Amino acid sequence: MKNWMLLSLTLLVQVWGTGCTGGQTAQATDADSDTDSDTDTDSDADSDTDTDADSDSDTDADSDTDTDSDADLQPLRIEAECAWGADVGDCNGAVEGGTNAALPGRDGADSIPLLKEGDHVVGYFYAASWLAFPGIDLSGYTHVAAWVASTATGGSFQIRLDSPGGEVIGTISVPNTGSWTTFHRAEAVLSEVTGVHTVYVVSADNGTYNGDMDWIEFFVGEAPVDTEEPDTADTEEPDTEDTDEPDTDTAVTACVNGTTCVNTNSEKQVIRGFGGMNHPLWIGDLTAAQRETAFGNGPNQLGFTIVRIFIDGNSSNWNREVATAKRAQELGALVFASPWNPPDDMTETVTSGETTRKRLRYDMYDDYANHLNDFTDYMTDNGVNLYAISVQNEPDYAHEWTDWTPTEILNFMKNNADDLNGRVMAPESFQYRKEMSDPILNDPTALANMDILGTHTYGTPDAWFPYPLFKEKGAGKELWMTEVYVPNSDANSADRWPEGLEIAYHMHKGMVDAEFQAYVWWYIRRSYGPMKEDGTISKRGCSMAHFSKYVRPGAVRVDVPKNPTTDVYVSAYMSDTAITLVIVNRSTSTKSVTFSVDGPAVTSYDQITTSGTKSLADDGTVSAAAGSFTVSLDAQSVTTLYGTH
Repeated sequence: MKNWMLLSLTLLVQVWGTGCTGGQTAQATDADSDTDSDTDTDSDADSDTDTDADSDSDTDADSDTDTDSDADLQPLRIEAECAWGADVGDCNGAVEGGTNAALPGRDGADSIPLLKEGDHVVGYFYAASWLAFPGIDLSGYTHVAAWVASTATGGSFQIRLDSPGGEVIGTISVPNTGSWTTFHRAEAVLSEVTGVHTVYVVSADNGTYNGDMDWIEFFVGEAPVDTEEPDTADTEEPDTEDTDEPDTDTAVTACVNGTTCVNTNSEKQVIRGFGGMNHPLWIGDLTAAQRETAFGNGPNQLGFTIVRIFIDGNSSNWNREVATAKRAQELGALVFASPWNPPDDMTETVTSGETTRKRLRYDMYDDYANHLNDFTDYMTDNGVNLYAISVQNEPDYAHEWTDWTPTEILNFMKNNADDLNGRVMAPESFQYRKEMSDPILNDPTALANMDILGTHTYGTPDAWFPYPLFKEKGAGKELWMTEVYVPNSDANSADRWPEGLEIAYHMHKGMVDAEFQAYVWWYIRRSYGPMKEDGTISKRGCSMAHFSKYVRPGAVRVDVPKNPTTDVYVSAYMSDTAITLVIVNRSTSTKSVTFSVDGPAVTSYDQITTSGTKSLADDGTVSAAAGSFTVSLDAQSVTTLYGTH
């Protein structure tokens, strides 16, 4: 599905570790030519620009002029896309002049429009690529910083004056941030500069990819606290980039002396499950053995409890969906279905300006509802009871399938969704874009006809995970994340570590920040997926299994400080029989965390760990006398603590 995705980068990334031990070994056949060369490099890019360098000048009656010193210079932040060569030209007044100029060097840099109109990051920074910012007065500035992301190591950006080969006044080293959705502030000292210059940001000639950039900032002395606050005119939610501080909004404020308290009386969302997509028409069906690996919950099995299936516009292909869906359901999984296209005779091609798109004909809405009902009936007749049916897969990124505007989705939900059999899911935006779902939430009739708000999270910024309008108006509705892969879809990348740790971190954000009730990966079996092409579980699959095997359907997420110490992220769940903690340690060092758990008595917890050297490893038990215990976390690991009561 994602050959169309936002961009495709070829990265040389070190392969770490091996997949989970054991598992089924039945060979899967790839039935298509899908190369899945796309890479998810979406990033959390702020559009904020702070250009208010202090030029105040106070003149008294004696004509004395009191001019602010360099120490009063305010940070000068410039959005990276506001440069020559960034493919979008001037955008926010931070620079003067400039045209869209082709970039020299290998491949060159390009803006990546990931968030909203006017809000970009810049990528494709290979050796000698550059951005140019004309008319910049650097007098008095002593340091430079950039908001960068990379999964490569050893990259850097040189700050040069007046030409790509000009004087180097500073070099910003780019760390491996772990994923293309994780941005860090990188800083460097500047040589003394006076006067106005064209400032060039040049990708160092080190033979590797040097990362993506959101903004560059010049400042004096120590770095200011980076709150990433939005401009006052910005209608988007603020960027709540995690500052690694403990979560102070929880109900467990009584925790003292470094103890992290789990409050089982403070309940959040009910969990429906975790799973992935089966797409036999595009890549071939799972084998019988692979179905057991995916949906069974024994040793060397993923424990998935959701499977997403495909609604083909051609009903003669529907039989391909039955076998895996039926077996998954027999093993306890929920089955839901998403369409990419209606039957061909229900669509038309329309052109608006330079945009051409395929859409469902307005006079065919009733027929389309009948088409979806026919699929539901077909599956029922073949032993599969769908939990829900979606109106459209990614209506807002329909480059290769049927496009829907927010108004078109709203009209269908108001006037036709009530005719669908069973639960209705909408709108499955590719990036959790609220312009697709807000109209449904704000319309009482459409909202009444929607049972599940489904979304994808490709490059969704952290600030977009919370959804206040859904919390306000979505009572009685479910909230599902129905497709993603992170951090990329590189061929044969499924066992890379710590890259695979980013799946667990992304799931943590989905459960805690977004409060999703379901988390569904893209292809279950793929060279970058939870199950490799040979049918064995990958490192990425191990990360998912820390949730799917131990947080079972019907469990309730309960309150715990989500970030009790630097680089450690925690979520907690309670069922009728167990309490589960899933802990992600993104630090390169081991960590020790002390927990106190109230509620049902649990005397000990099984400790399961995946790291660079472990794959769902049994690390013994942790004694929990009087509900308190201390656990040691391996560096760059995900740990599940599972205790029965």
